Amino acid sequence: MKKWFITVLIICMPLLATAQLSTVFEEETDAIILSAGLETGKEIAGFSCQAIWSINTLFDIEARYVRTNFNTDNQYTYDGYIDGFSGIVTWWMLKKNINRSLSVDLGLKAGIESNNYSMYSYWVDDDTFVEMNGYSGGKVGLDAVLNYWITDYSLLRPSLIVYGEAGLSSRTVSGMAVQSGYFGTTACAGVSYVKRLNLKDAFYVYPSVLLNTYNMPIRYTITVGYLIAF
Repeated sequence: MKKWFITVLIICMPLLATAQLSTVFEEETDAIILSAGLETGKEIAGFSCQAIWSINTLFDIEARYVRTNFNTDNQYTYDGYIDGFSGIVTWWMLKKNINRSLSVDLGLKAGIESNNYSMYSYWVDDDTFVEMNGYSGGKVGLDAVLNYWITDYSLLRPSLIVYGEAGLSSRTVSGMAVQSGYFGTTACAGVSYVKRLNLKDAFYVYPSVLLNTYNMPIRYTITVGYLIAF
């Protein structure tokens, strides 16, 4: 039971979204943000890709795909992978300029996610064989960002995203279908470096750390992306 619970929670963490980046451009500007990233942690590795449509620098609509591969040394586990899909909407409800170089953003986030397991299964004991089938759930959270302009074209953006989550997982235990739910919290802390190329284009690098309340290993990610304003 404990191993199944940890397996489900592994999927929740990479779906944490990148903090708002459209603040790089003028207010009331639309932007498209495209990114890809890698993640690593104890016995797992994966990659992700993401597309964000930022509307008037007030709302962000995100779509993300995550592929997580298991790499365990446990002889009773058949390693597989998970395909995860998520959609998240962010409302940037607070934008506060402190001075010319410093500002703060606070966003309210809500989203859904769906994940499919492939070939991941394990033996609990000599008589119990578990096959993971899928997972789906929802989340609500806050995104806090500090914007610090190093120059007119370079920006540092420490950020913290915290989610409360609820989900339902399905698995097959010795031939019988079983469903179970969970509630919990995940968080992502990171710092973006953004380089504005001109008034309409920018790229960024975003290293981050993924944390949780489920006694799971810490996970590390690196994401690179490109922003196009219009």
